[in-house]
Parts: sequence; C-alpha cells; structure tokens
Amino acid sequence: MGRLAHFISETNARLAAIGYSDGKAFGLPINQTDLSEITGLKAIHVTRVLRMLREERICAFRSSRVEIADLPRLEQIGQFDPTHLYLENRSTDPASPLGEQNSNG
Repeated sequence: MGRLAHFISETNARLAAIGYSDGKAFGLPINQTDLSEITGLKAIHVTRVLRMLREERICAFRSSRVEIADLPRLEQIGQFDPTHLYLENRSTDPASPLGEQNSNG
C-alpha cells in the first residue's frame, strides 16, 4: 500500500505546487496498468490497494481523478515527507493553473 500512497502523495504535492491540485483532488489521466508500471506492483495488487484506500476513506481514484479524503493518513501510509521535494506553492493567483507569478509580488 505504501508505494501507491507515496506516488499519490508526491503527485498531489507536485501538482499543488503549480496550481493543479487543491490538496484534495487532482486529475490523473492514467489507468491501473500505468499505476502498476509506475509503482513496480502487479496490476492485481494495485487494484487491491486502490480498493483498500477507498474503503478506508483515505482516497479514491474515479474517472481519471484522484480524490483525497485524508491527506495526513495517505502521507503516513506512503511515508511521504513533502519537504524532501523542496517545493513551494508558486501560484499566487488561484486561477493560474501554471503557477504564474504575480508581477506585483
């Protein structure tokens, strides 16, 4: 469960840094086969882990969208520490999906 939780947590952090995640949901147009290749897990294991995360109300993967209900728990399961990425949320305008800096600041 850890590898998949880590991948989802890291993807969320990276997308939040550029304005593509609000910390609770983001688009992820990949399938379970892609997830298995990314994490090095067998497809059947990815299916089981996604079901467990959904049943435990931690996160759900629906229609190419990840919905996170319990980010601290997800990060704990994945042993994810966002400070290791050295990211900061660069978006000063919430309507700016690319994290463009405001010229006033």
